Amino acid sequence: MFHAHKDEYEEFIKFPMQCFIASMQPHFADFAPQFDVHPKRSMFRIYRDTRFSKDKTPYKTHMAAHFVLRGKPKGFEGSGYYLQIAPGILHRRRHLHADNDQLKKIRKAIAERSKEFLVIINKLLRQNLSRHQRRETDRPPKGFDPIHPMMNG
Repeated sequence: MFHAHKDEYEEFIKFPMQCFIASMQPHFADFAPQFDVHPKRSMFRIYRDTRFSKDKTPYKTHMAAHFVLRGKPKGFEGSGYYLQIAPGILHRRRHLHADNDQLKKIRKAIAERSKEFLVIINKLLRQNLSRHQRRETDRPPKGFDPIHPMMNG
């Protein structure tokens, strides 16, 4: 089925997404030049990896791009930006992939300085996000108190 419409996908989905990514290059050069913004390397493929997923649909219904630090593999270490576009939806996020030791240090610092951290986060939330966009964690990280005020504030 997809192969019958592959030319349409190339023209109306893939090529415009690559153009959009290319148009973001000068903006990243201004505020985050250390990130790789490349029309082909940054874009995720249309094929879904169904090996470990309950969803066995072979194709994605969205387009996505991931901008990582230059020279780093996509999605494995360091920080990055993620963009996902689907009909009626634009999803974007900034993320950090830390190894276990780094993650423990980050969590410990946040737990120890939670009041200071919350002041910063609440200011950012007021500036950028409405309350319904916040995601609460399902469970605390191992070794952290589930009733700690930082868990689902």
